Amino acid sequence: MKNYNKYSIAFKRLYKELNPICQYYNKSKVYFLFDAAYCYLKYGASPHDYMNFEFYKLKDIERNKFLTMKRTHRVESIYNDKKYADYFNNKYKFNMVFSDFIKREWKYAPELSLDEFINFVKRKEKVIVKPLGLSSGKGIYALEINKINNFMEIYQKIKTENCLVEEFIKQHSKLMSANERTVNTIRVYTLIDKNDKIHIIFAALRVGSATADVDNFHNGGVGYPLDLHTGVVYKQGVDLKGNTHTYHPSSGTLMLGFKIPNWQNLKGFVLNAARKFPQSRYIAWDVAVLEDGFEMVEGNYNGDPGLLQALDKVGKKEIFTELR
Repeated sequence: MKNYNKYSIAFKRLYKELNPICQYYNKSKVYFLFDAAYCYLKYGASPHDYMNFEFYKLKDIERNKFLTMKRTHRVESIYNDKKYADYFNNKYKFNMVFSDFIKREWKYAPELSLDEFINFVKRKEKVIVKPLGLSSGKGIYALEINKINNFMEIYQKIKTENCLVEEFIKQHSKLMSANERTVNTIRVYTLIDKNDKIHIIFAALRVGSATADVDNFHNGGVGYPLDLHTGVVYKQGVDLKGNTHTYHPSSGTLMLGFKIPNWQNLKGFVLNAARKFPQSRYIAWDVAVLEDGFEMVEGNYNGDPGLLQALDKVGKKEIFTELR
């Protein structure tokens, strides 16, 4: 019943999103709704996949190349040992086990006294609050010392919600030029093959919006695909609604041709992190670029297939050879 309600809501959302598609192709909504249902049954594509990967444009042979929502569940079950999932899904555990890749100072709210919390925020001036178990940037927000009126109220809230409190990462000036409000991270997907060789299969720069505290794709951010050899943005960025952006909408920065600083070392940094738990063979890493190195923000145990394929519109099912 739960899944039925979820997909019922998704198809209702799809119904609203189809207006420009129907107008462009001069076809009815019923036509596309039936086509979306067909793609769900045949390829495991959710209504969001249908729009995100532009399945309405594609023939079956092209649709079959995509890692859809249902296929992603299979990938996770085949490539990732569930025993290690909590090291990625729980932000406290992640920070502990990947401490060698983390420079920022952070605190676990339930372990802090009120005075310790106040002193930490005053010392850092700006911090990020993260609920432990949520994903897609949900529940994350910034606290700035000059905007806090009631420390006790905030302290009780973050302690009850088991939050992490982290210092705001000071990113590389070039990344800040894209959007200074958010830490603009590099999403890097790694895959470990049958021979235990680690591959970087895709990478993207994520740049936040003017109103968000995080760069996440689901919070108004824009994703820009990166050339794996050079670390250069080679194509227009895409937001969650499918709009394309040559210039970042918040800062006006030209993003086409934008080069990530110290790219080769960044790849080495991620590959070293992927070696930490080789039993977790498919991980999407979020890395901040600093003036003097890198900062691991998080590792996503359930790598978003949307960001993996929606930016370049290239299906990547064939990369996962054990699905064949």
